[in-house]
Amino acid sequence: MSKPKPLPSVSDLLAEFAYDPISGNLWRRNGELAGSPNTRGYLRCNFNGNAYKVHRLIWKLQTGEEPVYIDHKNGIGVDNRWVNLRNTTLKGNQGNRRACVKKSENMTGTAKVKNRWLAFGADSYLGSYATEEEAHDSYKKWHLQYFGAMSIYAV
Repeated sequence: MSKPKPLPSVSDLLAEFAYDPISGNLWRRNGELAGSPNTRGYLRCNFNGNAYKVHRLIWKLQTGEEPVYIDHKNGIGVDNRWVNLRNTTLKGNQGNRRACVKKSENMTGTAKVKNRWLAFGADSYLGSYATEEEAHDSYKKWHLQYFGAMSIYAV
């Protein structure tokens, strides 16, 4: 993944935008809602001839910090409520990623081989199990250990 382009200064952002942390909406000062969904499910908006992800602009507006990775806790990329955003690392952001497309009917992290269910985590073999549920439970345990608080299985 390429490094995101630097964001405008906080003063430039404040001159153009207002953010409502309860609704998650970013408004332009002219009263227009900023952002439209892109193909990956995130809101993007144009500012000074550049396109930016809305959640990155919001982070800088709220904290003054230049974010690299912003995670949507609930996995919904258009939900930019402040309680749903957190600054993270690449690993942390991937830990909260939902499965894109199921390659089969199997639960994430499992595969059926002959009459057994195998569990895998990243590049790790986690074991062989009698049922798909047991294999998936093993995967969930691994996911929690590997990603910690950023895991989609963290409560």
